[in-house]
Amino acid sequence: MFKLIRPLNLFYVALIMLLLRYCIVTPLFGFTDYQLSLSTWQYLLLILSTVLITAGGYIINDYYDVAADTFNKPMKLIIGTHVSPEQALKAYMVCNALGIGLALYLATVAGSYKLVFVQLLAAILLWFYSTKLQKMPLIGNLTIAFLGALMVLLPAFYEAALADQLLATVLSLFGFGKETIEALGITLSEFSASVLAYFYSYAFFAFLFTLVRELVKDAEDAEGDENAGYKTLPIVAGLQITKLLAVVVLLIAINYLVKFMIVEFAYQQYISTIGIGVLIVLPCIYMVYSLWKARMSNDFHQLSTLIKGVMFVGLLYMPYLWSTMQSAGVTYTNPNGEITNIQFTPNTDSTTTPTNDTTAIETDTTQQQHEISIEPGN
Repeated sequence: MFKLIRPLNLFYVALIMLLLRYCIVTPLFGFTDYQLSLSTWQYLLLILSTVLITAGGYIINDYYDVAADTFNKPMKLIIGTHVSPEQALKAYMVCNALGIGLALYLATVAGSYKLVFVQLLAAILLWFYSTKLQKMPLIGNLTIAFLGALMVLLPAFYEAALADQLLATVLSLFGFGKETIEALGITLSEFSASVLAYFYSYAFFAFLFTLVRELVKDAEDAEGDENAGYKTLPIVAGLQITKLLAVVVLLIAINYLVKFMIVEFAYQQYISTIGIGVLIVLPCIYMVYSLWKARMSNDFHQLSTLIKGVMFVGLLYMPYLWSTMQSAGVTYTNPNGEITNIQFTPNTDSTTTPTNDTTAIETDTTQQQHEISIEPGN
């Protein structure tokens, strides 16, 4: 049963959420009067909720994948050999019930019961992915990539100071202007937008690399999937088209990684510039080359493992970011094009009383003083 829930993958999910909390959210908000929406133990429950729903997704996927896995991974087949189908279904229902139950409790704590629909959506999509979507060309791949990005954004949904700004971003994508968004009662904050930039970046790369890995896994399992009646992209469009699409997505990722390296270099972050180039960009270039040469199932399996390694290495930027914030603050460019540096100096005045609506950080630039407001959502 333990192998059925992919413990290493679940550890990766928990690690991402821990790093987002303690390397980005806590350092940035920790030097203000703003109180985080979830306490430490409540945030751990949020991680547990996410892990349980993810585990349920693995179980139900294996439940419906028995026919394909019998051909693709006969030595790793668990359901029907070590665990009965009935036991697997019970475990799936328990994981989802506990995960969604915890999400409902935490949504209430965060001040909006509607937040539970994020985890509910994830559980529903994982069910449909296992029963239908994974058998269809590209749709299943995009679904898992979307869920990977959603998992990265999940802590922001549960943080009041970020939730409004996140909603505003979504509305702006659908053409709503700033005035319309504010008229809806959504609080906008320049500082919250700068914090969310880290979430957006990780979610974006999570989507791209997860999509590449899903395409590679489909290529690896193409023969068994075809025998099971699946219509994945390699089966419908062919291996070359699948590889071409994966290469294009990788090139998009490389393009943005190089741009990020240029920004890091401009801010004299030489360690991260070299690290990203050597540990992420170069392996990505190698993956492009290997993808083009890949022919056999084992070739794609090795690529899938390499992608997981690159994704794990990418997480190391968060502890590095934390260390630089502690020593030098955070520098970003505001909407007016002015480079602003947030210097972290803990507030030692124990008599300070946090306000409910607005908390401010004083920031210095070479040109003038800026006051950035953190405005918690309702």
